[in-house]
Amino acid sequence: MRISAHSISSKCGNTYIIIYKYGEFNTSIRYIISTSALTVKVALHKNPSNMVLRLVVIIAVVLQVTSAKTFTGCELAKELRKQGIPNNHELNEWMCIAQHESSFNTAAKHTNTNGSIDYGLFQINDKYWCEHGKAGKDCNVQCESLTNDNIADDLKCALHIKKVQGLKAWVAWNNECAGKTLKDYTKC
Repeated sequence: MRISAHSISSKCGNTYIIIYKYGEFNTSIRYIISTSALTVKVALHKNPSNMVLRLVVIIAVVLQVTSAKTFTGCELAKELRKQGIPNNHELNEWMCIAQHESSFNTAAKHTNTNGSIDYGLFQINDKYWCEHGKAGKDCNVQCESLTNDNIADDLKCALHIKKVQGLKAWVAWNNECAGKTLKDYTKC
């Protein structure tokens, strides 16, 4: 089964029409991207009962728009400031943790030797802090939501962990950041 982009055209703002060619059938997909939601509307022409094609097209669009991000150092520093982290040594502490836990990659996942999994920029562990498939555990957050480009929930949970256990809760803090001269991101 081969689907190829036949033509792509922008239609106003953040709404796009994409035409995919599948054999003799054209499929147009209208999708709207916003910071808070993704709406996908599929209209099939000539063959409305082709469920396989619908599924493939929807998956292709969703995968194309899946939002994970690897920040540069300054991009993340600016985002953390926007989220309320003070522009002082505390910013540099969070930057050090994010750099050594995830390399600034929001999609980072790591399976530990005990079977637990760490998620996102701050590698938040599913044993205590997040729940799979629904919001839960001590941060009342869904683990999978920690791997997208919206870092608000990651930071909220990380701040909660810091309040409960301090920065020593992060292996990266203990091994790479504590007692060391940290890179200064306050000038970004």
